[in-house]
Amino acid sequence: MISQVTAPPVQSATGAFRRPPAEAGAAVTSQRVALALDAESQLFDADTGQALAALDQLDRLLAERLGDGLPEELVIEIRADASSRSGVALELLQHLLLRGFVRVELVARG
Repeated sequence: MISQVTAPPVQSATGAFRRPPAEAGAAVTSQRVALALDAESQLFDADTGQALAALDQLDRLLAERLGDGLPEELVIEIRADASSRSGVALELLQHLLLRGFVRVELVARG
């Protein structure tokens, strides 16, 4: 599922995720961040295996990967184990959307 819902920018403990919009006609390059939600509903950075036990850890990871980019430029793939709790995935989706990340893909595995 790819969500196209937009939400106002929200500041996190690491600061705002927004910067002024790019000039009209500027090329938008997409970066990807892969997150994994395991059978016990624990969140991990799928690329490094680092556990993300709290949402502020997720926010720091996203701010690091985003750099000077816009949230719209970052594609976030959530690889959720089919036996993980759906409420955790929905909370994660809401958290991302409220921070302006609109290119979120949810993939069920297992």
